[in-house]
Amino acid sequence: ASRNDEGKSIQIGTGAYYYLPSLRSLISDADCGYTELTFDVYYKNQTTESGSATGLSYNELKFEIATAGKYEFKVVAKNKFGNVMQYEKDGKTYNVTSSNVWDVEEIPSFTFDVYNNGPSIEESEINDLGYIDVTFTFPAFEIVGLSGYSSEYKLFRLDGDSSSLTLDEVNSDPSKYTWKEIEEYDSDKEEDEGDNVYEWRPSSRSFIPQEKGFYMITVKVVDSDRMSAESHQVVNVTSEVDTVHGETYWLRDNVLSVVFMAIGGLCLIGIIVLLVIKPKEESEVVSVKKARKEELKEKRENRNKKQ
Repeated sequence: ASRNDEGKSIQIGTGAYYYLPSLRSLISDADCGYTELTFDVYYKNQTTESGSATGLSYNELKFEIATAGKYEFKVVAKNKFGNVMQYEKDGKTYNVTSSNVWDVEEIPSFTFDVYNNGPSIEESEINDLGYIDVTFTFPAFEIVGLSGYSSEYKLFRLDGDSSSLTLDEVNSDPSKYTWKEIEEYDSDKEEDEGDNVYEWRPSSRSFIPQEKGFYMITVKVVDSDRMSAESHQVVNVTSEVDTVHGETYWLRDNVLSVVFMAIGGLCLIGIIVLLVIKPKEESEVVSVKKARKEELKEKRENRNKKQ
């Protein structure tokens, strides 16, 4: 999409915004600086009802551009104390509100035309490594365009020996290489029939690599005006994923459990000792007492005999 002002390009559709330049030279306040103001942007076009973007900071002045056409907008400021812009009419002072902003001649309006040049696809970051037999999901493409657009995803594998190639080389110009398309997963077929082993599912942009090499996903977007855009992402699949066994922190994370287990073990040992040893000690005490009684009895009998 483009403006008719100097031919500058802007996008339209879901997620597309028109960004306003600084209004420092047009709006000021006696009680606070420009950066302390908040702004309300009121806009309208020929085909939709008026809209607004409110409570914006000085560096976030924008509003959504949903469709093509002529746009008109006004900006109203509020200072840090909550005081809004005012205007005078018939000797009276009024606050500028959403209800009367389009009637206030003192607040200038700005217009520009927007044309549909088709959807656009923003580049997204990608995890550049995949592994055999491990599900890989391509990041979502950021698509900006008119609502109601359609998107089609396809998956390809680079055909031939690619061991000497780098990801940047392949991704920068994939048309230089030969690619083999991988068919979408078909639930009516056997798991190992055709390309089903890859489990390629366009809806989630995921698949399971079966060989080392480069894989590419492509997307084609077509909007309601039959205008289109295309993009791609490439991933390099290496061998099977390696499992690295790191040190365990189980003992550190379960110190209390180990302490309580140790205490429990000691208590159990104590109980066993009591059960085994204590009866033996009692029997010995009884034997000693009995021997003592026999000794005393014998002494009394000897004294009686002497008398």
